[in-house]
Amino acid sequence: MSTTLTGLCNFTKLDEPYECIYFVGEYSMKNPCRQLSVVVFLLCSCAFAYGSQPNILLIVADDLGFADLGSYGGEISTPNLDALAERGTQFTNFHVAPSCSITRAMLLSGQDSHLVGMGSMHEVLDLFPQLHGKAGYAGVLDPDVRILPEFLLQLGYSTSIVGKWHLGHQSSLLPDQRGFERSFVMPYGAANHFNSQGYDQNHPAAKYYLDGIEAGIPAQFYSTDFYTDLSIQWIGAAVEEGRPFFHMLSYTAPHWPLQAPQEEIEKYITTYADGWDFLREQRYLRAVQLGLVNNAYSLPTRWENVPAWESLTEEQKAFESKMMAVYAAMVDRLDMNIGRILNELSKRNVLENTIVVFMSDNGPDSGEVRRVPVVQDWIEAMSYDNRLANLGSADSFATYHLGWAQVSAAPYHLHKMTVAEGGIRVPLIIANMNDRPPNRTDVFVDVLDLLPSLVEAAADQPGDIPVAELGQLAGGSIPELLAGVEPSGDGQWRYAIEHVGSSAIYYDKWKLLRVGLFFGQVEWRLHNMIEDPQEQIDLSEEEPDIFQMMMDRYQTYSDRVGVVPL
Repeated sequence: MSTTLTGLCNFTKLDEPYECIYFVGEYSMKNPCRQLSVVVFLLCSCAFAYGSQPNILLIVADDLGFADLGSYGGEISTPNLDALAERGTQFTNFHVAPSCSITRAMLLSGQDSHLVGMGSMHEVLDLFPQLHGKAGYAGVLDPDVRILPEFLLQLGYSTSIVGKWHLGHQSSLLPDQRGFERSFVMPYGAANHFNSQGYDQNHPAAKYYLDGIEAGIPAQFYSTDFYTDLSIQWIGAAVEEGRPFFHMLSYTAPHWPLQAPQEEIEKYITTYADGWDFLREQRYLRAVQLGLVNNAYSLPTRWENVPAWESLTEEQKAFESKMMAVYAAMVDRLDMNIGRILNELSKRNVLENTIVVFMSDNGPDSGEVRRVPVVQDWIEAMSYDNRLANLGSADSFATYHLGWAQVSAAPYHLHKMTVAEGGIRVPLIIANMNDRPPNRTDVFVDVLDLLPSLVEAAADQPGDIPVAELGQLAGGSIPELLAGVEPSGDGQWRYAIEHVGSSAIYYDKWKLLRVGLFFGQVEWRLHNMIEDPQEQIDLSEEEPDIFQMMMDRYQTYSDRVGVVPL
């Protein structure tokens, strides 16, 4: 498959170093010239103080772990996102919600998920009948809540979204009814990446909607490539129109089913042969070397329920290493396509006036969905070919093992669906939001901070900012947080989150954590996040007064947003 980009490289052989000069021709997805994007990107100005209204490009990855990108310690090739981190601000203490749709609801509304109808992800509501009919647990984004594109429309922006929606599939709940002037979305939680097949017996087929009307997909389809193609087209139209644009690119990668073009998989076919124990240690060591992790922290022991790699049979090792190779290929392809978009912005001379936000919606998936009966039955009914040689193809359907989840989350604890750090601490990279030099920060930032920060940046004049409405939101201004300004509010917590019994609250250096019913850990634990960000030492008995204070603060939060106890 080839995609037209502009480019010229000076090189003698494709496997030798080369110098990228300027873009002038055809770009092949198999061609190492993908590195062009990195070079041109780094030639751009390293800082931009928004005086006129900036464009906004919001990119959301699906189930990407903290340590998957090269700039976060990973071995996967992600040169474009690494370059974005180099010229922008790389956040190492950014927190979201523990599942896809919950984070999206909070991102777009700027409010706690329970206050906007998303107290639980729709797909798990059936597991908890006590939540049915409860306020805040509709499983869809409340249509009466104003969301980010509606704020930006008011400020004169063109607004568009491509990719995963997951906030309601009824026609009245699709993005064309929520302030997006253009939209092409898949409204469910997952889908085949090569065709329109669904992911379980309750969702046998994926549906796609173009501006609210059900639409098909082309015969030659790969989700990440197609979403990027359409995004480039719509961004180009917005630039030509002359209005500032807000575009949300909501990828479905690297969410299962793990599928990728064969040429990408081949790049990683031997990378993971040494197994999850070795790779996890390597990522940890790189994180220490990069300054992402204090070297005073030791790598926690292997997670419970993760077998030692050397205890696997050779057949098991081959299967599991291939699955991680497919996952890596999906991340590689994601980065490649993000480079295409950044190239397009550069070619149109708007990159320096575009706030680029990249984030993941939650931590890595545990891989345990492969054992969920409704998914198991679906895989058997569809006769998917999960033999080793076919893994990653359109007619395969597989996920990676819990052992690889702990690699993706390294050095943090646990994964998606939990509010442990591995489930909710994820990559965030922002370029061009303020005039700070390129830097890395460990300032605590959460998903609720993005909406007020983007609206603040988008306002042409301070008087344009809808202060009354933004003042009701829970988040703060990211530029102010980076400058050391304390967030507004009553000061009872910095961030609190709950999803079907997995609960946490942060205050000062403390975190109160309950992993939750799903995982058989219903006790509350107290952690010092300065000394123990990996959540290994429970201080609830050693610090009883602080523990009680945190319990009281959590109860206040729970009462305020309407959490139904589980």
